[in-house]
Amino acid sequence: MANCPRNSSERPIPAALAEQGIALGWRGLVDHHLDQGSLVTVGPEVTRNDRGYWLVPSPTASSTTSTLLDWLTNET
Repeated sequence: MANCPRNSSERPIPAALAEQGIALGWRGLVDHHLDQGSLVTVGPEVTRNDRGYWLVPSPTASSTTSTLLDWLTNET
């Protein structure tokens, strides 16, 4: 795994599926494996309230952009 980037899930997840160890993964990438039982959780879900995504519209954003930003904000 020397050539494996730190943020890559291309190798750790298949290795965990092959019972070669454990892996950290984002819910969206491993949900189906958890649902099927091919992977299991080994501890509590880790969350970080000081990390995330920010929506910063341009001062000249169009009404379509504003509508999209409103929709995205209300989806959480």
